[in-house]
Amino acid sequence: MSQHARPLSPRIAPPVAAILALVLLTACGPEPRKPAATQSPITNSIATVETTAEATTTPQAPPSMTRPAVTPTPSRTSTPRATSTATPTRTPVPTLPPPDYSWVAVGMTGTNTNITGMAVMPGGDNTVLVGGPGGVWKGSYDYTQWQKLTVNLVGRTTDVALGSAEVMYVTSHTGCASGLPIASSRSTDGGQTWQEMAGLDAVHITATSASEAFAATCGEVRRTTDSGATWTPLPAAKVENLDPRSIAASPDGQTIFVAFVSEGGSGQILRSTDGGNTFKDVTPRVKDDVLQAPDVMVYVPGSVGRPDDGGLYMTTYQGIWFLPVESDDWTLLSRPVPQDQDPTAYSWFTTLFVDAFYTEEYNKPGPILYTAMAKPSDTGLTSLGVFRSGDGGKSWTPFTKGIDDRAVNALVLAPHDPTAHPGMVETLLAATNDGIWAIPMPPPYR
Repeated sequence: MSQHARPLSPRIAPPVAAILALVLLTACGPEPRKPAATQSPITNSIATVETTAEATTTPQAPPSMTRPAVTPTPSRTSTPRATSTATPTRTPVPTLPPPDYSWVAVGMTGTNTNITGMAVMPGGDNTVLVGGPGGVWKGSYDYTQWQKLTVNLVGRTTDVALGSAEVMYVTSHTGCASGLPIASSRSTDGGQTWQEMAGLDAVHITATSASEAFAATCGEVRRTTDSGATWTPLPAAKVENLDPRSIAASPDGQTIFVAFVSEGGSGQILRSTDGGNTFKDVTPRVKDDVLQAPDVMVYVPGSVGRPDDGGLYMTTYQGIWFLPVESDDWTLLSRPVPQDQDPTAYSWFTTLFVDAFYTEEYNKPGPILYTAMAKPSDTGLTSLGVFRSGDGGKSWTPFTKGIDDRAVNALVLAPHDPTAHPGMVETLLAATNDGIWAIPMPPPYR
């Protein structure tokens, strides 16, 4: 009805009003739809514009990292109707091929290259120090070039530590029980020159900074605050009839763990939370047995927002142990099961590395553990494999392809050269009885 139409007058008779209303209803009713063949080009053009607008303004869900993207099917040649929409077709999101976790040799393979010690620069620098009875070498990514350093070595085992890219420590020995000489040296210029630390019969050194380090010696525990120039005994860590075997410390030097070994091979663990002024016995209880002396101890500080990840990890013959920060309750983690290995056969853990580095781009469900196992043989040690756990030690995945039966004495996760293998973020390095081996590692979790 037009805005100028007036209402019917009440004076019109009812029959006339009814007839007039019927006429008006007929005149204002919808026009019958014309056949499609008679529609004008203008009508078709409008339908096309409306369809295009609908297809371009309909919000699309952002593609998920785990779901395939949805893309529209190309338009047909016939003109679509105004109510038609694009038909979605699922296409898979391009994915990278699964990484080939195969070890490759990167240095010092061959005779007399039994590498027993390896350290990576704390804080993410790309300096790596390795050592064995045959020498000490320094490398950086891509970890295929190694510079041999001139250091005095004795014995069968060489242990190394890094306080910074400039401050380095090397100890070499055949164990305290042998009574043979022990050599301890330090460098404060990146390995160019070395000074022997006279009187420091250290079997293991851990550095917390460029100036501070702790040493487990044959008889006591010592601390330096001047990059190894002088060493001060920690009397509270003295234990009768036991020798320090391994030592670990927090980055601030306040929390210190010392593992002791008896003549029979049993172990004892002491902990200090005040920089070494006092120590407490925190040896885990082993049912129907005694704790075997730990081989490796690794202290992991709690990450920002994830304090429960922090604590001490250590290996003994019984397995891998974890003690949370500010706790006395140990957890014995699950044990990797090497293939084709008699579970009753004698074997032990040769190394342990705990990766607890987190960023927004490199998010992990928790600390990732790397370990290796070996068994004695006529020629020394035979590897039982390298293993990785992405769930904090609940389950393990073999990481042995390519390294075969080489015994792995140390593992570290070093920063990766971004130009060597794009997409890789770290390099897993293994010190073996046949040189240095490596695996480029992609981000395991995003």
